[in-house]
Amino acid sequence: METKFNPYNTTGTVLFSRMRKFFLGKQTPDLFTRISCNIALIYFFYIFLWALTIFIAFNFGQNLPKAKNWNQLFLAIGTKYGISDIRFSFTLYLATLIAFSLFLFAGTLMVWRKKINGYLLVISSSLVCAIVSFLLLGIDYVKNESSWFEFTFAGVVIVLFTIDYFLKKRLV
Repeated sequence: METKFNPYNTTGTVLFSRMRKFFLGKQTPDLFTRISCNIALIYFFYIFLWALTIFIAFNFGQNLPKAKNWNQLFLAIGTKYGISDIRFSFTLYLATLIAFSLFLFAGTLMVWRKKINGYLLVISSSLVCAIVSFLLLGIDYVKNESSWFEFTFAGVVIVLFTIDYFLKKRLV
């Protein structure tokens, strides 16, 4: 049997559309929910990729050839901010960010698919991502080393999903 030439390569688009339907469902939500979910996805990628990159560099960076005095640098940072075991605290901080950013992603998919429990997951995971640095690294570290952008982004996601949740409850 002879195979036909396919100039549009539609096999990849069929696979992509099936994956999209599996994750996002067949129905699209209203405009406000779509905007909120897209902003939450941007926040997810920002937090997840940053935390994953730093986690890999933090745990495997001392093996690089030009990484002399790697541990002394972290000890100096820990001493500066009064953190006794900076390696453990920072590793726990990054692992928590990675885990809760994945919860944020799952919650965003649930909200897109019109599951009401997704709102609680998105709001709580965004809140944890915002306050975990205060709990594990201290206020002085956050004040000097963290960006205001992280907290603003988390606040925007929390406010948008809270408004969307109350709009859904009012309409139901």
